Amino acid sequence: MGDRLVARSAGAMVRSAVKDGHIITLTYGAFASIDVVRAMFREIGPCHIRVSTFRINADNARQLARWLESGKILSVEVLTSAKSLDFAKVRAAERAQLDATVDALGDALRFGDLHTKWVIGWNDEGAVTGITSANMNKNRRLEMWDMSSVAEVLDRMRAIHVEAAKFTKTREAPRHPGDKKSKRGTNYILGLVERDG
Repeated sequence: MGDRLVARSAGAMVRSAVKDGHIITLTYGAFASIDVVRAMFREIGPCHIRVSTFRINADNARQLARWLESGKILSVEVLTSAKSLDFAKVRAAERAQLDATVDALGDALRFGDLHTKWVIGWNDEGAVTGITSANMNKNRRLEMWDMSSVAEVLDRMRAIHVEAAKFTKTREAPRHPGDKKSKRGTNYILGLVERDG
């Protein structure tokens, strides 16, 4: 990537992080976080993947599941916002999208009150971590990536992911609880508060 401040491809960004140890760069709609996952296993080989994102769509969830089944990724866990679980506020199409996402990843998809975003990939041969402002979806926005292949950064980010996962749960509640009166619908669904009345 050289001195370029805006990355044009996920592959070049990941390769630069592996080669240089640490880079900070911007992106502007050229790729999404799912492309960074692909670039990680292409660069370091089949690897474990940990993701935190505010939002993930069903297509990206299915892609992660396919890569897991094919052996391109060795394991996966995705942390995402519980806001998508608040069915009192979402339309039927959004419920269908969420159901498809959950069906694709199962218990590897965990929900919590979070806004954190990262992608971590590692195996016995190497590691790449990316701390970002970007969600899994591709969009035409200016985003930032802080990428590293330093072992100490991997250790720290893996520990952070494990800690963040403690604040999440898999979806265990009914799909459409209809708790329209509660202002705490998300927390009720996650079992973090008792249902009102």
